[in-house]
Amino acid sequence: GLSWALPYSGEYGLLRRAANQSAEGASFNRLAEELSIAKTAGHQFAQVRYLQSELSLMQSQVALAKLILSAANARYKSNQGGQDEVIMAQNEVWRMEAEVAAASQMLNEEWRMLAAMTNADPTGGESAPVLADPHLDTIPSSVEAWIREADSANPRLRQLAARTEASRISASAFSRMSWPMLSLGAEYGFRSGFDLGTDGMSGKRGDMMSFRADISLPIFSKKKNSQMASAMTSMGDAYAAERSQMQLELKANIQSLY
Repeated sequence: GLSWALPYSGEYGLLRRAANQSAEGASFNRLAEELSIAKTAGHQFAQVRYLQSELSLMQSQVALAKLILSAANARYKSNQGGQDEVIMAQNEVWRMEAEVAAASQMLNEEWRMLAAMTNADPTGGESAPVLADPHLDTIPSSVEAWIREADSANPRLRQLAARTEASRISASAFSRMSWPMLSLGAEYGFRSGFDLGTDGMSGKRGDMMSFRADISLPIFSKKKNSQMASAMTSMGDAYAAERSQMQLELKANIQSLY
């Protein structure tokens, strides 16, 4: 025989939607991690680019200090300047060269960190490629534009929205389980021919077929399903409240930064 239990009206659709929302919420964890890595790499890129610019400026200042030292030596040799001028100029060159060496070492360390993030060749800072200036997008004209962008793109806000929707859909699915359930069944029996005797009623009998419909009432599970629906609703409300709080904090931070 064959039988088939019909699902509650809309139950599978609600469960499928809840599962899709949960999967979408989980995907935002990866997006948040990707954005965090990109933010860290971008900050490191800017740090290396700044140190390269600073080192280049310091090296040009050393070259200028050496020119001043050469001029002081020339004046001293021609009796137009004192030895103290030469000593001061030499000390200034040594001081600047020490600063250049310290800046170069710092640049090497920062470049190695950036190379580790981007899988680049971790060569020294002086032999590393000179990075281009970072691209800066145009700042929106109003703080409201920033808030709208953050509200629609922030992974954590999007995750909480997906979890809220998933919880509420799950609550609807549990509520549907409190409805009566209809089961349909069918049976088909094969019978072979046989002889009943000499009374004239012998012959083949036809196959048997029957149908049935059962209705099950959730008398004992109704309370449990109602409790589960209430719990999922409360969970959805908690996610919604957390999202609202995060929206307010994000709005305050953006207003302050803007």
